[in-house]
Amino acid sequence: MVFHKMNTKKNQPLIFGPIKSRRLGISLGIDLIPRKVCSLDCVYCECGKTLTLSTKRKEFFKFKSTISEIDSFFMANPNLQTDYITFSGHGEPTLYSKIGEIISYLKQKYPQYKVALLTNSTLLYQEDLRKELLPLDLIVPSLDAVSESAFNKINRPHSQLTVDMVLDGLLKFRQEFSGQFWVEVFIIPGINDSTEEIVSIKEWLTKINPHKIQLNTLDRPGTESSIRTPTISELENLQKLFEPFEVEIYNSKWNEIHSSSSLSSTLSSSTSNSTSSTSNNSNIEDAIINTIKRRPCTLEDLKVALGANNTTLTIESTLKILFEKKIITSRKEDRGEFYFVI
Repeated sequence: MVFHKMNTKKNQPLIFGPIKSRRLGISLGIDLIPRKVCSLDCVYCECGKTLTLSTKRKEFFKFKSTISEIDSFFMANPNLQTDYITFSGHGEPTLYSKIGEIISYLKQKYPQYKVALLTNSTLLYQEDLRKELLPLDLIVPSLDAVSESAFNKINRPHSQLTVDMVLDGLLKFRQEFSGQFWVEVFIIPGINDSTEEIVSIKEWLTKINPHKIQLNTLDRPGTESSIRTPTISELENLQKLFEPFEVEIYNSKWNEIHSSSSLSSTLSSSTSNSTSSTSNNSNIEDAIINTIKRRPCTLEDLKVALGANNTTLTIESTLKILFEKKIITSRKEDRGEFYFVI
């Protein structure tokens, strides 16, 4: 496991990982957005409440500094093994006005790596942005609702956005894009899991025709405490409703039951091939902070994300040190004790 030391400079983005992603295998993250600047304020967001609700694209971090940090990272890690370089993190990545230039730079300078984007889909209606994203190898856009009422309840969008703008952008980009196109649907029981809602979402997915559908569920503390995770029987019913699409389900209990699934085997093989032990206490501290500052994690989550060679004892002792330094705190939830950066 290779970790980039936490960057404290205001004018530079943060490269984090590589970590083991539930959806992408081994992923090296590039975070281009200041904390919680987003076009949505989703009720389920594991990053916390949106601090700046915006649809205005900006060069939040200087392009030259961004490129310099990327080059420095790869110079320090010439033998990096990762499945994807992924744009994700604190907010909506497409709000960064020069994301297209960074994608093009990565494809030209580091063609051996695949480049992916996790996006909430809200800005894909913009033709210039869609053109910027065409060199990507993979895009994972979200589509949680197709009715305006469900969209407003779940995603709580900026006032300039409508669900029709999201649907139009998704449809146009699917027609223009030649890479892998996976759609994520985040299931919120009581809002978008009724047969009527799912059938409506499926009708639109049939028009969009993604390569696969990823059903995501609340696995960590979300923005609103009233949001619950679907039961196994509910997930089984949803999976049937989405047939004949290829459907992947991301839920801890589901994955425990289906432990022989391709997801588990993929992560297992990635663990052995793509990670190595962290060399010192400073590195493991930075690794833990960089991981939980984006998503609260349990001890088990950290073991998976940071690699098999970082033992439970090592992670536990480092968590204790971070507690003593008053850098992190924790909260007990149904799935266990979650750690947060203060």
